[in-house]
Amino acid sequence: MENTVIYVVSDSLGETAEFVARAAAIQFNANGTFEIRRVPYVNNRATLEEVMEEASGTCSIIAYTLVIP
Repeated sequence: MENTVIYVVSDSLGETAEFVARAAAIQFNANGTFEIRRVPYVNNRATLEEVMEEASGTCSIIAYTLVIP
């Protein structure tokens, strides 16, 4: 079975999203294998589209946090 890849996308470090994604993966991932790829400081559409393109070719989940001041 293919490992689940969790892309953690954030406009900052991505620590909060990674903690939440890791907790959810541990609780709900039946086979227990996953990889977290953190993508910090995303501040433009092009970077987000790159992540989405990469994720579309794998068994993946995208978790994100975004702060709007």
